[in-house]
Amino acid sequence: MKINKILYPMDFSKYSYEFIDYVHYMSKTHDAELIILHVIEYIPYDSYFDIIVDSQEDILKQFFKKSEEKINEIIKSIPDITVTSKIIHGEPFNELIEVTKNENIDIIVMATHGHSSIIHSIIGSLTEKVVRKAPCPVMILKPKDFISKM
Repeated sequence: MKINKILYPMDFSKYSYEFIDYVHYMSKTHDAELIILHVIEYIPYDSYFDIIVDSQEDILKQFFKKSEEKINEIIKSIPDITVTSKIIHGEPFNELIEVTKNENIDIIVMATHGHSSIIHSIIGSLTEKVVRKAPCPVMILKPKDFISKM
């Protein structure tokens, strides 16, 4: 199987940063394009925020700008490969699957854990949903601090 495109979901958690070197190496080894995807989830908005900003669009612009800055820093740290970034507003699972289909992704590489909390126990993890529904293979990477607890 030839790997041409690798999708790496990035939620800016410490776990997603932990594997940047790994996906860099994987992309370089396979001469594959690395696509870093960040999904900005729903942002609650009510009149309280009118004190700080004019609209939800202003909040979204700030999130997009900060996300782009963070991804550009990551891209600078991984030379010698083709990297594309995508920043999307929506529901992470749906957007990830949509990008996978639209970009003809060959493999998704993601950490077992990210920004999750009590919601994980209620609706299940993003990783679990992706493994079950992705139209391509999914490589799951376990963070070092979870391995050391075994």
